[in-house]
Amino acid sequence: QAKREADLEAWKQKMDTILSDLAKQIGNYTDIESEKYEKHYAESLAAMETVDGIHYDSVEKRVWVFSRFGQTQCDIIMRNDTHMFVVEVKHNPKLKTFGQIMRQRELLEQIYPRYRGNIRLGIAAEVIQPQILEKAKALGIYILEEKAGELRITLPNAISPSST
Repeated sequence: QAKREADLEAWKQKMDTILSDLAKQIGNYTDIESEKYEKHYAESLAAMETVDGIHYDSVEKRVWVFSRFGQTQCDIIMRNDTHMFVVEVKHNPKLKTFGQIMRQRELLEQIYPRYRGNIRLGIAAEVIQPQILEKAKALGIYILEEKAGELRITLPNAISPSST
């Protein structure tokens, strides 16, 4: 009985090690894929320069913002003197993504008061479910998608379940 328990414990430890290594590999793969999507969307937005009639002077990706109000990491930020466009890049966004980006906007408005009221939000995604479109429209959030090799930005007032 004692040998069997020892063998079982050794097997559990081996499996824990294997699963831990696998989790690290999956995490690394996810990071690589996220970086690839963020880079692609940032380059596409930089080439466009204008979103919804507003010209932006700069595009930054993976921006960490720290202040006494808090900290946040934004996937993509476009800026000019008066406006900021913050884009969260997700493969398949969930409803909790909206809470995250709404908190980002609140924090950015505290840190950069000159942008207060002029921070636009967007979600760039490969897969967009109908409930995500509905929530984006309700909150005034832009949807960015890659369609036929081109970046397509759907304005909040133009979102419908058949938009994508």
